[in-house]
Amino acid sequence: MCSEFTRMSFNGQSSSPPPASPSSPPPSLCLSPLSRLYLYSLHGLLCELLFTSVWDFFSNRDIRLQGHSSLWALLMYSTALYAIETLQRQLLNRNLPLPLRLAVYTLLIYMWEFVWGAGLSLLGACPWDYSDFKYNFKGLITLEYAPFWAIGAFIAEKFVIKNTLRIQFSKFVPKCVSQVKKKNLKMKCTAVRGVEENGSVLCRGKFMFSKALLHKHLYLNKCLMHKFDKIR
Repeated sequence: MCSEFTRMSFNGQSSSPPPASPSSPPPSLCLSPLSRLYLYSLHGLLCELLFTSVWDFFSNRDIRLQGHSSLWALLMYSTALYAIETLQRQLLNRNLPLPLRLAVYTLLIYMWEFVWGAGLSLLGACPWDYSDFKYNFKGLITLEYAPFWAIGAFIAEKFVIKNTLRIQFSKFVPKCVSQVKKKNLKMKCTAVRGVEENGSVLCRGKFMFSKALLHKHLYLNKCLMHKFDKIR
């Protein structure tokens, strides 16, 4: 899903990938769902600490900027952002404009907060209470937070989710590049057999890499760069 989503433009239209060519770089892997959940949880926790710090500063003039949160927030924010990621794809396919998408995300956040709050309240572990707000519902959600949730949803779509789905790793690292000794972790350069063909280097007769791609992945391997310059 990740590779398919990255080919989708954010105006709701999808584009087909360009045809593969013999000199194209090797395919890449997007972050796994577990890795994305990890990044989303850290983002949510950081945003909550920033928000509560600023809130305490303006409401109580607390210049300590301590902020406060809960470890439950890691689960709540990670799953909420993952749900928004899945929902975002469907909304973009339907060409919904940004204001409508933000409204849907805000409703989802309210539902998510209420369900989590109700469940944690049964355990006596709910870390928030909106009873002091005028437009609260059972102290679990409050209408006053709607603008903040909408802003958070905007940041999530336009920056967090978008850039997280762009993170990719190469599937293949050629054996002719380097070998890492497990004991002392020293780089040992192996013999490189390459030929120059159409501005690219054919490595071991199987995979073709451009010079830019080699420098991108192997800039720490000075030994290989020396051998690469010799066969250039």
